[in-house]
Amino acid sequence: MVENAEELAEALRELIELPQAAERMSVAGLEVMRANQGALGRLVAALRAVGPPV
Repeated sequence: MVENAEELAEALRELIELPQAAERMSVAGLEVMRANQGALGRLVAALRAVGPPV
């Protein structure tokens, strides 16, 4: 996590200079999105089972 513009600039520099780090971060981000997709799907299914609000 970055707290300010300087930290953000440093993190971006590292990603540009270290493509392996960028690849690891992209894979980790994709895994998180896939995990969240399953959770969101279960939430939507549960909401549909309850039915529309009255």
